[in-house]
Amino acid sequence: MNTKADVLLGTKSILGEGAWFDVQRKVLLWLDIFGCEIHEYDVRTKTDTCHRVEKPVTTIVPAADGYALGMIDGVWSIDSEFKKLTRMPTPEYDYAHYRCNEGKCAPDGRLWIGIMELEGKSGMGAYYAVDGKTCELMLDNLDVPNGIVWNSTHDRMYYTDTVSRRIYGVDYRDGKISNQSTIFVAPDGMPDGMTIDENDHIWAAVWGAGCVYHIDPVSGSVLGKVEISAPQASSVAIGDSRMYITSARLSMSDEDLKKHPDSGAVFVADVPVRGIEAFRFKY
Repeated sequence: MNTKADVLLGTKSILGEGAWFDVQRKVLLWLDIFGCEIHEYDVRTKTDTCHRVEKPVTTIVPAADGYALGMIDGVWSIDSEFKKLTRMPTPEYDYAHYRCNEGKCAPDGRLWIGIMELEGKSGMGAYYAVDGKTCELMLDNLDVPNGIVWNSTHDRMYYTDTVSRRIYGVDYRDGKISNQSTIFVAPDGMPDGMTIDENDHIWAAVWGAGCVYHIDPVSGSVLGKVEISAPQASSVAIGDSRMYITSARLSMSDEDLKKHPDSGAVFVADVPVRGIEAFRFKY
């Protein structure tokens, strides 16, 4: 299936990211990392509510009472009113040179958070799994760890390493991973955020290519794509049978912005599949 997405929200996000669809509330959570904004888009009322926080925020996952966040300087929680930040177990890095990137929760409810070097240097990235008391290194020697998903039977995990342009698959069992293999190399652009559908197919936003690829992770073949009118496609979520795609205008010149005025918007497209609800933080 090849189609084009429409502009849902004409925002001018610096770095839109973190799309997460809350099936229970019918709300799309999304972020502007460097705008220090958390957004809630209610699909029933078609209203977007913006909550400003005190520092750049890279990941949001609902928890029992509030949300788990990846932020520029580590992992935090915030209450349901988006007012009180509380430090959580955090990977030990010099956050003058590193930051958290995208993350999602695993089937066991731990938050897998990516860590990247600020300039995206090769081999400096990692994934950590965080619960309420501990922070465990799960993968290292990465470039820029980004989108991450689990399949419907919870025995396979897929993640993107953006700078290398690769999506990897691993076996997942009892919170541990093994048997890593490359399942996809982007022919253009760099894979960024990612979601998975009811058929266990991957949908990967491709930074620089202005699209979301629909990928069969078993064969590695591209089944189709959803195009947006902005080059920096950054994250994607499926709510019911609608796809939501964030975008960015990071470091774009005035000339580029004139060519792509929708950069930084949130896009929407109808798709012929339903999504798998991402896991919530359980600690």
